[in-house]
Amino acid sequence: MKLLKSILKNVVNFKGVTIGTLEKILGSYITYHLRPKASADIDISADTLNTNSKVAIIIQGPLLKKDNFTLNTIQIYKKFFSNYQIILSTWKDEDNDYLNEMRNEQIEIILNDKPSFPGIQNINYQILSTRNAVNKAREIGVDYVLKTRTDIRLYNPNSIEFLVNLLKTFPPVKESGQNKRIAFPSLNTFKYRPYSVTDIVMFGETNDMMDYWSVSFDTRTTSPADVLIGDFSRARLGEIYLSTNYLEKIGRELKWTISDSWDAFASCFCIFDAQSIGLYWNKHDRNREYRRSRYNVTRNDQELNFAEWLNIFAGLNNKHAIPEYILNDQFAAEIKGQI
Repeated sequence: MKLLKSILKNVVNFKGVTIGTLEKILGSYITYHLRPKASADIDISADTLNTNSKVAIIIQGPLLKKDNFTLNTIQIYKKFFSNYQIILSTWKDEDNDYLNEMRNEQIEIILNDKPSFPGIQNINYQILSTRNAVNKAREIGVDYVLKTRTDIRLYNPNSIEFLVNLLKTFPPVKESGQNKRIAFPSLNTFKYRPYSVTDIVMFGETNDMMDYWSVSFDTRTTSPADVLIGDFSRARLGEIYLSTNYLEKIGRELKWTISDSWDAFASCFCIFDAQSIGLYWNKHDRNREYRRSRYNVTRNDQELNFAEWLNIFAGLNNKHAIPEYILNDQFAAEIKGQI
């Protein structure tokens, strides 16, 4: 590890070209960040805090065996979050020998039968495994639930206290009927796609989380292709299927505009920077830390970060104009009008 760090610090392994030379060629600054794969290489711990919050950490989905990712994640959480309940919600057809390694960690394990129909983007798998895990958390009697996935890892040992304090600092509006806001990371939460909050990680009060995941299975068999942003949101695909059902459940009438989406975020949700919890997603473009950040063009697939959420929370009246025309564009297209 020390050798690797030395190499990365001084040279990019491409014919001995130094990082400084590459920066001159590219006209850009280069940064990097290392995250240990194995729990054995982590020797940090959470701050010693006086907290009375009872929290369950849900890890849902198929086990990720490469590099023992899911197992190492559990072992890391046992170090970081020793006072909290860990619930693994996966499938009955998983490798039993590998499951036994999880059982050795003394965590709660739920083995689910897969739903007969997966739904678009396999959303019914996520609904079933998450709902059963949240229900188990409620039976245990916890105050809060952190929902994650088997291909997700948090590297900040103070994540739980941060999330609890976030919900205490930003209470929901009374009209929502929520006990607390639900908090989502910036990763895959989109600024200009209405009601598009991520479903890979979220944190909330237990009963609020039960409301969020007590959604009917998606029985549709086909989804529209190459649709405009506004049409995509109205089709309620993926994470938007979850968020819009929840918002309607707590009494919001959806207007399918960017303005109404931002108002829902400001009233009912809280968006925080993924880096605040050291979020790592062992999936899409995993080596690009800020894969949607650009400095040479403005695109409509921007993720909503805490700073921008706070600006929205402070009031939409400080916006000169809300660019509703973006709804008529394809996702990830360049924004050419005023924003």
